[in-house]
Amino acid sequence: MIPIKGKYSITAAFGQAGKYWKNGHKGIDFYAKNKEIYAVSCGVVRVCAFDKDGWGLYISIGDKTGLIHLYCHLKSAAVKVGDTVKRGQVIGIMGDSGNVTGVHL
Repeated sequence: MIPIKGKYSITAAFGQAGKYWKNGHKGIDFYAKNKEIYAVSCGVVRVCAFDKDGWGLYISIGDKTGLIHLYCHLKSAAVKVGDTVKRGQVIGIMGDSGNVTGVHL
């Protein structure tokens, strides 16, 4: 499962080199007309915070296997720290917060 539904494009790939990433891009950037963001697994919201120099508004969710899923550059969050989320649940809205060149996740 990916964190968006419907038609989408990948605007930056993991490890991609470029002027915006000194040591390679550390995530996968998605863009879609449907701006809703969905949890890719069940888990607990660990962080819901704002990083003005990088990730913007972001959510961190830990799953039962120990993986941590980050959702960055959000416009808004629909969850808070301590919430239990289900796979496929809407957790936020795609935005352009933080260090970005446009709207994406």
